[in-house]
This record gives sequence, C-alpha cells and structure tokens, in this order.
Amino acid sequence: MWKRASFFIVKMADVRVKILLQGGHLWEFYCDEDDPIVFGLVSALPGASLDSNLPPDGLVQVETRAGERLFLTRSSLVSVDIKRAADADLSESKRLSGFDSRVPEGMSGPSAFALVPDALPNHIHRALLDLALAQAAWELHGIQELELGGLTQQVAMALRAKAEKARAMFGVSSALEAHARFKMFAVANAQEVPLDAEGDDILQMVYCLYKKPKMFTGGGVRLFDRQIGNGSRRLAFRDLEIEDNSLLIFAAGAASAGLPIHCDKSGGADGLFVVHGALRRTAP
Repeated sequence: MWKRASFFIVKMADVRVKILLQGGHLWEFYCDEDDPIVFGLVSALPGASLDSNLPPDGLVQVETRAGERLFLTRSSLVSVDIKRAADADLSESKRLSGFDSRVPEGMSGPSAFALVPDALPNHIHRALLDLALAQAAWELHGIQELELGGLTQQVAMALRAKAEKARAMFGVSSALEAHARFKMFAVANAQEVPLDAEGDDILQMVYCLYKKPKMFTGGGVRLFDRQIGNGSRRLAFRDLEIEDNSLLIFAAGAASAGLPIHCDKSGGADGLFVVHGALRRTAP
C-alpha cells in the first residue's frame, strides 16, 4: 500500500495524477512529484517491468492526508496520467472541484466536496460541545438526537453561510431560493454518522465535534464517484474524515454513506457529535 497523496496541500512542485480504471472510471488527485505513490502506481500497471515482486491482482490503496481513500485491484488499473500542476490548478486549495463536464458519457469521477476547518467560531464551538456533553447518554449504545437549544440560530447561521459560499462549486444557482435545516446527534460506539437526505435537498452538511483527547477512531463519510450517464459500475470512493470543528459539504444527490466509529471503552466513553444539515430548495 502507498500513501501520502493529497488533494488539499498543493505546492508549485506538485503534479496532477489521473487514474483510469476499468469501466471508464476516473480518479484525480494532486501530490508531490517525488511522492512514492507516483512510483507505486506506475509500478502497479499491468505489464510494468518494475512489478515482478507484486502479486498479480493485489489491492492498491491510495490514501490522502485528509483521509480520503481509493481502493482498487491491479487488474482494474488501466492507465496513470501524470502532469505538472498549472497555476490555475492552485486557486482552490481546500476542496475537490466538480467533475469536468467534458468527460465522455459512461465515465465517472470524484464527487465534488468542500471540507471546511474551523467552521464555527471558537466560543460557539465550545458552547455547543458543552451542550452536547450535558445531553449525551453513551450507555444507550446508539444514535441519540440532541437539542441545539439556544444555540440553534448561531449554529445554523454560521454553517449555512459556509454552504452558501460553496454554491457555485456545486453548480447551484445563487438565485435559487433555499432554506436550511439542522439536527444534532450523539454517535456512540459502532454507530454510523447519520445521513438523511430528502428529495428537495440541494447540499448536505456534516459538522463534527468531540471531546479531546479523542476517545474513538473511524467516523466520517464515504463519498462515491459521480457517474456520467449510464452503464458504468461504481468502483471508486473516498473516505472523508471530518476533524473537530470541521464541516463537510457535498451535493445531496451524491451516493454517500456514514462510517461507523469505534470506541476503546464501552458505556461511558465519549463519542462523536454530529450536526447534520441540508440546504433545501424552497417550494414556490
């Protein structure tokens, strides 16, 4: 397995890597030009002279610093395209932009997302964590809906503002009237981050917070590739880890799944708190 590729930290020496898979699936990311992942991917190509010590159909894992992962078998790898990143590629350093609409029908590529650190002001983040801790009952071993209480307006306004700024990235017109809804949950051991998109939702928002030191592993959202047209299989996905006081924004129509958390201690261990929200189309 090879690691250390990154979508988010783009330097002048970075290269853009495009991985083409069987079935027309395309996955793209940035990394340093001397990153071991580049050598690893080229070595894994079928017929490569450097792959004699690799299993014929071994599992290849590409993992980014932000926690996204792509799993593929060597037999599904068709080609690897590597180009020096142009200045235009450096304008957005904290998001994976939308899939190129010029890609032929039947192919697929990464679903667009924005991962926003420090999504709430520090004083609101601290107050929200105290409120969540006061309500959580970890002995229930499940997902517990909590009240936002007096912080409802402050949390909603701050998180919605981030989503409004991301509209253009997802192709959502600024003229489209929308409203936002938010719910807070405590997620205990072995439970998944809750996602409940509805038909009129435009963008999904997943905000995470937790007590430090962190008492669990896992969590986050699995985001599957976006497909262009019909007839292609969904092979690729990335697991997005959401740090404390960070917000993930992605299109409501993207195929996604919440990932379970794992606590070292059962019962009284502190778990994950999630504020799940959506920007929803307002009915005329």
